[in-house]
Amino acid sequence: MHKTLCFIDSLGSGGAQRQMTELAKLLHGAGYPIKVVYWVYYENDHFLVDELKENHVETEYAVQMKNTRTRYFEMQKVIRRFHPDVIISYYSGISKLLCVDHFFHRKAYKLIVSERTITRTITSSAKIKHQLYRFADVIVPNSTTESEFIKGHFPFLKNKVKTINNFVDEDKFYPVEKSISDYEKTDAIFVGRFNEAKNIPNLLKAIGIVKNKGFHFHIDFYGRDIAEHCNAQVNELGIEDMVSFCDQSRVIEEKYREHNLFIIASLWEGFPNVLCEAMCCGLPVLGSRVSDIPYIMEDGKNGLIFDPKSIDDMADKIIHYLQLDAKKKAQMAKYSEILSQDKFKKSSFLNKYIELIK
Repeated sequence: MHKTLCFIDSLGSGGAQRQMTELAKLLHGAGYPIKVVYWVYYENDHFLVDELKENHVETEYAVQMKNTRTRYFEMQKVIRRFHPDVIISYYSGISKLLCVDHFFHRKAYKLIVSERTITRTITSSAKIKHQLYRFADVIVPNSTTESEFIKGHFPFLKNKVKTINNFVDEDKFYPVEKSISDYEKTDAIFVGRFNEAKNIPNLLKAIGIVKNKGFHFHIDFYGRDIAEHCNAQVNELGIEDMVSFCDQSRVIEEKYREHNLFIIASLWEGFPNVLCEAMCCGLPVLGSRVSDIPYIMEDGKNGLIFDPKSIDDMADKIIHYLQLDAKKKAQMAKYSEILSQDKFKKSSFLNKYIELIK
């Protein structure tokens, strides 16, 4: 089995960190000798480190790699100690350094670099990074949008790009049985912290329009910093009876199952894990026409897609959904479940990486 060395900045809570942790556990379970290296340690956020240790996956806290001036040389020391056959990087900064190292040691190991975000503009930094990616063996975006971006703007990398979408833990995120009558009243959920990309103020304005047109539903917002930024707007719009702000939850899977609609209104996204989780829990979706959302969900089948820059379009799609009969909503919920079974399985995620490692 190929010895595999994985690099990521930290093992605190986060989407990339969870994906890396699970990949390491799955590869270890498949018999691959593996080590996960990180250099940022959060005192109160290290449960993924503990999880790897509990599953007998070797980790290394390479604290010396914090120093960006000497990081390249400290990274080389880590590589020499482990003598990997394959290196997988989930951190852009280290991926660039690994590409430089691989230029000089091309036969020493196979290099797989992963792209975890969406490139929105071609900056000088992005140009340099993608030029360095010439020296990687494989580039693994976790979204179709980023794969198409790389192929379109850097065609010399086209044959290196292999898309591997994030997995969802099907043991944790699964639907519960609901009757058609459960969809007669709409209880929606939004999951994500407050920032510009999540487009929460415009979603609240759309909810205001929905109420002014005589329609009613309720939505719970789960995420950091939302209440403090949005309480005043909710009061100003007069939608206090339709909106609740909730603390972050460590059992978000239970919260998905308590609701019967998921709304994601983002102006841009990387790969939207929350959307995939919600679909695995059997929720219909109202989602933005951005990034991979139109690839993940199917407009008219398991939900409706809107223009996130248009408050009126958001409001219209919410009203459209509210006017559907309960049977149609239940059918959309079932189709979310069916789609998720094909798209987000751990086994598919693992097998795609094993094909690259071989």
